[in-house]
Amino acid sequence: MKRFFPSSPIDIILMLSVMVFPCCVCGDSDGSANTKVTGPTYAVTYDMNGGSAGSVPVDANRYEQGQTVTVLGNTGNISKEDYVFAGWSTAADGSGMGYGPGQTFAINTDTVLYAKWSYMWEALGSGMDNWVIALAPDASGTLYAGGDFTSAGGVTVNRVAKWDGSAWSALGSGMNDGVYALALDASGNLYAGGCFTSAGGVTANSIARWDGSAWSALGSGMNDNVIALAVDSNGALYAGGYFTTAGGVTANRVAKWDGSAWSALGSGMNDNVNALAVDSADRLYAGGAFTQAGGTAANFIAAWDGAAWSALGSGIDDNAVNSIAVDGAGNLYAGGYFTLVGGETANYIARWDGSAWSTLGDGVDDVVQALCPAASGDLFAGGGFTQAGSISADYIVRMRIQ
Repeated sequence: MKRFFPSSPIDIILMLSVMVFPCCVCGDSDGSANTKVTGPTYAVTYDMNGGSAGSVPVDANRYEQGQTVTVLGNTGNISKEDYVFAGWSTAADGSGMGYGPGQTFAINTDTVLYAKWSYMWEALGSGMDNWVIALAPDASGTLYAGGDFTSAGGVTVNRVAKWDGSAWSALGSGMNDGVYALALDASGNLYAGGCFTSAGGVTANSIARWDGSAWSALGSGMNDNVIALAVDSNGALYAGGYFTTAGGVTANRVAKWDGSAWSALGSGMNDNVNALAVDSADRLYAGGAFTQAGGTAANFIAAWDGAAWSALGSGIDDNAVNSIAVDGAGNLYAGGYFTLVGGETANYIARWDGSAWSTLGDGVDDVVQALCPAASGDLFAGGGFTQAGSISADYIVRMRIQ
């Protein structure tokens, strides 16, 4: 066998390198060095989640187990009608982990990040000069508002006004004090409740009716403030508030007007009723500061079926309900001083779907005093807020509901 003997220093170095370093550094076809990855790798993809325009960002990286991912921004300007982009979530319904552009997370599986969409709000003219506390729309789309304001859209109005879709106007000479509740019947009569004693110059104790041209009283009225009103399909009017008598009859904070007289609803509530609403089945909902309704435990909200009161789940967690509205699909919206519903953060507004509570967009920055659904499916809200979602809105806004 022919033996190899190194004949030069270079031969010696080459021989030693093979003996001492038997492993080689692998290279790509272009000659560049790389490191082999032996474990699994994961991808991050972005989903516009109902967006109608633009393009989602693309992350072409493959990540190893536990590697840090930096979340991309809305680089492709994705958009959705009547909504604003609000970041990303690991769940399409927004219930997963949420991330904003530039935030990071450790990856351990293939991950889809879904666009989060926040409701868009819209102001109504230049708004009011003080709180809006009550709202009511008629069948033609006209919106009535009541509260502590004396000016609406720059027009002088005494605590009650009408929005025709483009401008505000007064209803007679208005009231001598606050209007805290409004309701319309099938004939177009507008009912107003509050702390006033005069409506259009007529004596009316906390409640009055507007027939399109003049105000009138309903019996002898109440012995204290009326804060809530609702009308059922039979034309019966329900009133809630601070009172304990209605038309001289004992009625603990809630009562019914049948067109000629007032009557009680069971034993009523143990504290103030701030809001009332009736659904398509004439089921009456009440919200307020109470914790009992007809002797039954009910945290700030309850339902009346014509014979008895009952609770809605566990109710509201932390504070009073000031407003209630029911839409055509049977969803109930509640607004008030609360910030927690079902253990979840809810900024002054929430929705009940018949079996559970949920939050509603980013909410608003202060108390919601009035809610009402429009025929279009939108939701009007009024209160003490000046910010709704991401926009400025002085005391009154419209929420686009999909």
